[in-house]
Amino acid sequence: KVLRQNDSKGSWVSLDIRKLLEYWFQAPSENLGIVIQASGPPDPLGRTLIVTDLNEADGEQVPFLEFYVSDGRKHRAKRTLGHDCHDNSEETRCCRYPLTVDFEAFGWDWIIAPKKYDANYCSGECPYVFL
Repeated sequence: KVLRQNDSKGSWVSLDIRKLLEYWFQAPSENLGIVIQASGPPDPLGRTLIVTDLNEADGEQVPFLEFYVSDGRKHRAKRTLGHDCHDNSEETRCCRYPLTVDFEAFGWDWIIAPKKYDANYCSGECPYVFL
């Protein structure tokens, strides 16, 4: 794809590669990667094409590639049974129990922040993903 820029101050160039990404997700073996090059013919006014080098860029001038993916399928939300339980509960199902880690109580004054946090823990018949 060839883009012509007429902005003498320079500007970002946005490329719409949605169709390419859709194709890659449908046929992953065809994904050969993507190469983006910037070049141009000599400018009659003597201006120079400048491309920001990823290794030398700072702050706002770092080139980037941004995209979002979605599997496109609609999912029904499962009814939640709730996984939170109380300390004295005798549940056998997977439960999340409260556990507060308090660094000050441990005497760990070298931890600046957070002073404490809710770590919680799982117990019961929990799938591996919950552990």
